Amino acid sequence: MDVRKVEAFTQVLQTHSGRDKVAKFFHYISRILVWYYYRKGNPNRAGEIENFRQAIGTARRVGRFFSSISSALDIYGLSSDPSPPHVRFALLIAYLCDFFYFFSDNLTFFSKYGFKRLTPSQVEFWDNTVGSWSWLIAMIIYIYVDVREMRIASSRRKSTVEELREYKEYIYNKKIDMVCNLCDLMLAIYFCFPERSFSSQTVGVFGVLSAIFGFFKMYRSNLRKIK
Repeated sequence: MDVRKVEAFTQVLQTHSGRDKVAKFFHYISRILVWYYYRKGNPNRAGEIENFRQAIGTARRVGRFFSSISSALDIYGLSSDPSPPHVRFALLIAYLCDFFYFFSDNLTFFSKYGFKRLTPSQVEFWDNTVGSWSWLIAMIIYIYVDVREMRIASSRRKSTVEELREYKEYIYNKKIDMVCNLCDLMLAIYFCFPERSFSSQTVGVFGVLSAIFGFFKMYRSNLRKIK
């Protein structure tokens, strides 16, 4: 057994983001399993897995408590960002969307358990309009920024072996980010247009891929730091 790999794996699990990637994997693979067991004519098993999926979803929402504070700090950090004005403006929109996504998620969660009174129409607005659409807009912007940064990096001259190695590592990580963001974009499209986009099992595939690639990036980064 390679102890370095085990250590890198456990380091990921020690972070909230790492644990959320694991929960996200089970959350979305459950969609696929629910579909599978219904297809097999086993609704009882499908119902059990659906209960598990909903429990995991609730647990993930607890992990997002007050995450809007992090988005507020991202907005504040734009004041020292060296990016061109149009990029800073795009990121401002993305960070504001993140803020409202987390705020709406927390608000409707507290409402579900009676800590905040919201009417059904208010829950619908915050959950399915503010939450879903803010996620969609943010993902579009992050993908644009990823593509732009990859193009800028590829245009720079690499004079040394070390610069070439750093460039390859940077592009590798950016490609993983792109896969994760594209998968999350597909999820956001589904939640904005649930009746006109993807099937539940297809959404499950996108969610599983996003979780796996996101976890792998964190694991690989930790592994490279361990001597």
